[in-house]
Amino acid sequence: MRVAAALTLALTLIGAEVASTPVPRAASKTVVIFGDSQSDNCNVWRSQGGSSAAAQYPWPSCPSPPTGRAMAAPVWGERLKSQNPSWDVQIFAQRGSVADNNHFTTTSSPPDLAAQVRLYFTQYGGRSYQAKIITPAASTWAVTQLAGGNDIESAITDSRGTVANDISALRTQYQLLMNAGFRNFVQFDMYDYSTNPHWRSSSRKSDVVTYVNNYNSQLKTLVNQLNSRGQGTVKIFPFSSLVKSIQSNPGQYGIKNTKDECENLSSCSGYLWYDDRHFATDIEPIIAQHVASYTS
Repeated sequence: MRVAAALTLALTLIGAEVASTPVPRAASKTVVIFGDSQSDNCNVWRSQGGSSAAAQYPWPSCPSPPTGRAMAAPVWGERLKSQNPSWDVQIFAQRGSVADNNHFTTTSSPPDLAAQVRLYFTQYGGRSYQAKIITPAASTWAVTQLAGGNDIESAITDSRGTVANDISALRTQYQLLMNAGFRNFVQFDMYDYSTNPHWRSSSRKSDVVTYVNNYNSQLKTLVNQLNSRGQGTVKIFPFSSLVKSIQSNPGQYGIKNTKDECENLSSCSGYLWYDDRHFATDIEPIIAQHVASYTS
C-alpha cells in the first residue's frame, strides 16, 4: 500500500511552531510540489495504467475532482492555488511514490522523488532534460511532503527500505535542486502515522512510531547540513504538530470525528479521515493555509 509523501518545490518546513492563522496573500510566486497521494491531484500512475512511459499531464490539465484524488476532493496544493489565485502552483506528486524506488522490491513502481524532479525539468517530457531552474529563483518555492506511508511500508516490509536510505534520497535531490538554482524550500516532517486508521490497531504500530521518530530526527540533521551550505534555505514545516493539534483540539478546526473513515458515507464534512490512510476534504484547506505561511 502506498500512501502520501508529497514534494513541493521551493518550500521546506523546519520545526517551527504551527501558525494558528494564515498570512495575508502574497504577490505572485511559483510553488512546485513533489510527493505521493497526499499531494497527487491527477492520480497519474493509476489513471495511466501503472506505466511511467504513458503521457502524464500536470495540473490544471488533470481531471476535475473527485477523479484522481485519493480523498475524492481537491488536494491541499489545489487549495493553495484557490486561496492564492496569483500563485503559479505546479504539482508533480505521484500516488504511491516513495523516496527512492531502489528501496522497494516491486518491479513496477510510480515515479519516485528523483523521477518527479526530472518530470519538472523536462516539463513532463515536453523539453529536453536540463537541470536548471525554469522560473526565477527568488519567487520559486519547492515544497516536499515526501515522507509518508509508502516509505514506512517499504521500511517495515522491505529490508532495503530504511530511514537512512530515505534521507539519502532527499539529500541527493535537494543538492540537485540547489545546484539548479532553487533557493527556497519547505519540507514537511512526518506526522505520527500510528494514529491513522490503518496503523492504529496494527501489530507493527510500535515499528511505525520508531520509524517516524527516527525520520524526523534525521530530517532535522539533514536540513541543518543543507542550510549550512549557504545555497538556499530549507524550512521544516511541522506537519506532525498540525495533525496532533487537530487530533487534540478538533473543534478548533471544524472537525467532529477524528477516528472513523467517511469514504462510504454520503458526506465527509467534519471528518479527519477519508479512508484508512488519507485525510478527508476538510483538512486540505487547513494544510494549504499553514503551508502558505512558510513561503515568505
